[in-house]
Amino acid sequence: MRAAEAAPGLLARLFVVALAIGWMGCDPTPLEGSTPGDCEDEADNDLDGRFDCDDPGCFDTTACAPPEVEPEPEASLDACADEDGKGGAAGDTEKAPCLVVAQLGVEPPDVLPGGSYTVTIWIPHGEISELSLSLEDQVAVDDVSRVRLDGGWSASLELTAASQLGDQRIRVHGTHPRGDIEGHALINITTFGPCAAGEVREAGDCVTPIDGVPLLPETLFRTAYSGTIDQLDEPCDGSSPSEVDCGDSCDNDSDGLEDCEDAEDCGEDPDCGGGAEGRDGVDGSDDDDSGDECSATSDFEFVCDNGCDEDGDGLVDCQDLEDCGIDPACDVGDDDDSASSGSTGGDCDLLDGCDSGASGERQMLHPRRVYRFGNALVACLTDSVAVIDLESMLPVDLTLDAHEQAPLPSVMDRAEARMDVNGLAFCDDLVLDEARGLAVATTRGSLGQPAGLTTWQLPDLETPPFDPPVLLHTYEDPDGFEGASLSGEVLYAAHKPRSLSAYRLADDGTLTLLSEPPLPEATGAWAVATHEQ
Repeated sequence: MRAAEAAPGLLARLFVVALAIGWMGCDPTPLEGSTPGDCEDEADNDLDGRFDCDDPGCFDTTACAPPEVEPEPEASLDACADEDGKGGAAGDTEKAPCLVVAQLGVEPPDVLPGGSYTVTIWIPHGEISELSLSLEDQVAVDDVSRVRLDGGWSASLELTAASQLGDQRIRVHGTHPRGDIEGHALINITTFGPCAAGEVREAGDCVTPIDGVPLLPETLFRTAYSGTIDQLDEPCDGSSPSEVDCGDSCDNDSDGLEDCEDAEDCGEDPDCGGGAEGRDGVDGSDDDDSGDECSATSDFEFVCDNGCDEDGDGLVDCQDLEDCGIDPACDVGDDDDSASSGSTGGDCDLLDGCDSGASGERQMLHPRRVYRFGNALVACLTDSVAVIDLESMLPVDLTLDAHEQAPLPSVMDRAEARMDVNGLAFCDDLVLDEARGLAVATTRGSLGQPAGLTTWQLPDLETPPFDPPVLLHTYEDPDGFEGASLSGEVLYAAHKPRSLSAYRLADDGTLTLLSEPPLPEATGAWAVATHEQ
């Protein structure tokens, strides 16, 4: 009975063993690459007809990974490439010195005292020997850490703003094998602090920049540069220790010898024929240099009456107004004291208008302020208040190449009233009351001359030809004024060194002082803006 009962258990155990043996007998051959070394033993380990890196089982293994490709070396930028050939052939170590300009960015551009800001530096040159950063000429970082970027060098530094308010100059200086590296930027340290991202500060307010449209000029009003200004020299009191000016008709040091007569002080002055050669290469006089040899190797026209084109720009002597506009020989674009000019009195007197022996055109400095009313321009032209007929202005040729030089046009006509050469000689800013036909010019004082305000009556601006403005009143001031603004009958003017003056402007041009509050936190007063509420 017991033997019969044991038979089913035995059969069950035998069945499990049989299953186990059967399962082991059906195990497939391991895949290629499942065992270390399979993919580089030149054997078909899984018997599928493929082995090593040709077998899919080895595709993702280290042994069958593609070889690493060395990156192409980064091309090194050469900011001095344009200078090649100036000092020798390519590869010549004696090439001309080259200044590399570093590009600086400051973010934010306005910061609180003690606040943080970031300076980014980009140097478009592949070779740098050293690099430092200075704040107001005091070295802040003597060795700027930089990284290679796009063939040049890049750096970023976080700095702390000083406590002194105002603009602070940031300078980057370095060297490279052929010269210096220089870059400059400004950080404005202000109690207003930085603007929000995407905004800029204008007139104290944070505003969003607005993209404008390209502006193309149509016409121009041309004034030439003046050489010397008569009657503005320092007084000849003979108190100087030496002959400080060898052409001012003054015995500066009271030794009885005037200008070139004082050989001890003026013997080497070019205007006295001194130095290696005189002003014109012969004896320092103005028109005796016809025998000079011409050379076109100079960077500018340095002798303006020798019949030579020294800089090879196609413009000879006084034709080259960029270089010779201030030369005494070229007061009006002509060599006006040469024998061919017919003049016997020497160079013409600029402020007297060159009326004798020349064209009669006085050469101006440059416009300081211009307003337009219809076809009339009212302008401060440095030493005059003028009205210009817009229709008479010269057309601008926009077809010229950027590097092509057009012939210079004539000096433009204008109806002008001259400033007082012995008083308030210059106009630094101009404001207008169009309704009453009044103008006020500010003068800050130059070359020791008086400063102050002048008021003017404007002519009828409707129909040319225009009459010149008429001077009404002059107010001299020991400190002077810069920018100004009119609001109704009240004139606001930046009064040097740091106050704001308010005057009432009457119909007859008289000014009455209303107030003059100081600007205690300002280091200077330069401009004024008014806003009508």
